[in-house]
Amino acid sequence: MNKGITKIFNAFFAMVMMSALLIFPVEAVATLNIDSIRFNTKKVYRAGTLETDPFDVGALVFGANINSVQVTSPTNITEVLETNGVYWYWDREEKYATLDDLHQDFPPGFYEFTFNEGEDTEDSVTVWYDPEQPTGFANITYPADEATDVPVTPTFTWDSCSDYGDSLLAGVCDIETDTDPYLEELNIGQTSWTPGPLVPKRLYQFGIGIRKARPMQPLTTEYGDALNYFDVFTWGNYVRFTIPSEPQVMIAETLEFFNASVESGTLVGEGPGNSAEHHLNALRNMLERASDLIDDGLYEEACEQLLAAYKKCDADPKPPDFVTGEAADELAAMILNVIDSLGCE
Repeated sequence: MNKGITKIFNAFFAMVMMSALLIFPVEAVATLNIDSIRFNTKKVYRAGTLETDPFDVGALVFGANINSVQVTSPTNITEVLETNGVYWYWDREEKYATLDDLHQDFPPGFYEFTFNEGEDTEDSVTVWYDPEQPTGFANITYPADEATDVPVTPTFTWDSCSDYGDSLLAGVCDIETDTDPYLEELNIGQTSWTPGPLVPKRLYQFGIGIRKARPMQPLTTEYGDALNYFDVFTWGNYVRFTIPSEPQVMIAETLEFFNASVESGTLVGEGPGNSAEHHLNALRNMLERASDLIDDGLYEEACEQLLAAYKKCDADPKPPDFVTGEAADELAAMILNVIDSLGCE
């Protein structure tokens, strides 16, 4: 299973659990304090196609004064959880081709979590694992998998998932840095998301998960520690994409091409008399203004300037072009590429 999408799901589950702790506070004890346990089963698609081994199972544990955690299945498989300093987590290293294959090792039934084994604070709790599946996955409509022309500030879109589960998770993973620049829980009926700007020339992964959860269960450990238990099934779908050259580079190249074409005579002003030179200078000024706006991060205003500039060299008589010559078509294409890179609407 893809590492990036699993990482996004884990971060999401942690975020939800931390929110749940605020909604369902539990009493602290003097030593070991288990706040929450989340058992999670995952089914993962890439661009709408099931991965080779799409099924995965794991767990998250929140609490204080925890030194070790392990979970034992009804089939006597014991998994040791790791910690990132905030919570304890386990993702089954072996993935499964079918849910039946997964259930051979981890069937529905009672699972025992053991905390601080061999210590004076050792404790345990038994949970019932039998997740209810969502009824569909989010079909991503933008971007396409392996797209290379995604703008710096993309708007991700997918088909409605209103009837598939309880909530959505949307996340962007930077594959190069193994970080999640954006992660958000969305309403189940939402079909688009514009998280913010990304870094050009990077490989990214956009994933969206549909979560189906059984009601939270209050439980008590063997020695009386109160906790909240969640049993969740998530269907995830993801695509990978890259951001092309940053707009600053593209607009600089466009201006360089403009000036070189004027010097070579392949781009000249359009219009009678002195108006031709005025039109040429006006178009150069529009491109330079767009460059300044991009440098200042004012992308919306830059989009307006660039669109106006494009209309002055697009060979459409309405409005009349400001320039002509064999370089005009290429200039228009370069301006359009900058527009696309900014995600202009």
